[in-house]
Amino acid sequence: MTNYYLQTRYRRDVHKGILFADVIPELHFQRDVSYDPRWAMTLRLEMYFQREISRDYF
Repeated sequence: MTNYYLQTRYRRDVHKGILFADVIPELHFQRDVSYDPRWAMTLRLEMYFQREISRDYF
């Protein structure tokens, strides 16, 4: 194993169970740079699409 990391995730329902936002702060320790800590931040949006399937259609 060459890299270690520590992260946590904050997830929030932004709109009616279909749009979610994540904020993920991370701390990376890479072997290539003598395990010096490096911070990172990930921002993510997810949208779920769904529809009801009518069995009469098929």
